[in-house]
Amino acid sequence: MLLALAQWLAQDVRFFSVFNYITLRTMLAAMTALGMSFLVGPVMIRKLTAYKIVNQCAVMGRKRIWSRRVRQPWVAR
Repeated sequence: MLLALAQWLAQDVRFFSVFNYITLRTMLAAMTALGMSFLVGPVMIRKLTAYKIVNQCAVMGRKRIWSRRVRQPWVAR
């Protein structure tokens, strides 16, 4: 829809014809996604932390690694 608007405006204002380039649109989409992740990311992390939602695979994996840890004789302690 925005592309159709830009093409319609490009008939009168020459500047809007740059939106016909796919590389520009791709870069703008990537920058928009990055900006939104910077804005929404910290809030989402705080909410998930408050709800005590953790990655169960990471927790189980960590316990499994710690429980199977053996002392290697070549490691100086």
